[in-house]
Amino acid sequence: MNELLVWYPQTLSTFDRNNFPIIFDIPRHELVDFDNILLNKVNSIVLKAQKREKFYCLSAEDEYLTPTIIGVLCGYPLVYKICENFHENLNTLNNCDLILLKVFFKNFVISSFTFPVWIKNKINFRLSNYPLEVKEQTVNLPSVCL
Repeated sequence: MNELLVWYPQTLSTFDRNNFPIIFDIPRHELVDFDNILLNKVNSIVLKAQKREKFYCLSAEDEYLTPTIIGVLCGYPLVYKICENFHENLNTLNNCDLILLKVFFKNFVISSFTFPVWIKNKINFRLSNYPLEVKEQTVNLPSVCL
């Protein structure tokens, strides 16, 4: 996906079962159990960044995990997992009620993410001590392809 992310190595820490986000399987439209394989891939990236290695590339068979891994590394409380073999009808949240959270810093949107309304009570979303504001709205779009 040609994503470029920049981190400060001193701010990175590895993940474990306790600080890993909730995983929502898009094709099955359900929350899934903790995924050790995904945890290992994320921690491998973190360790390489801490060693100041410049690049990390997923293998071709794992490239579908790119959005999920980026979500974990960006600190999202919930990440989406799509299917390995992309199919537009499977990797969608079409016509689903979603909560859209927008994170603002000095009136500029710096991040936003969505999650299905029915899992709102399962997400523990906390902001750091930075002067950030979060605005929430419910959306339902005819086409949401991930």
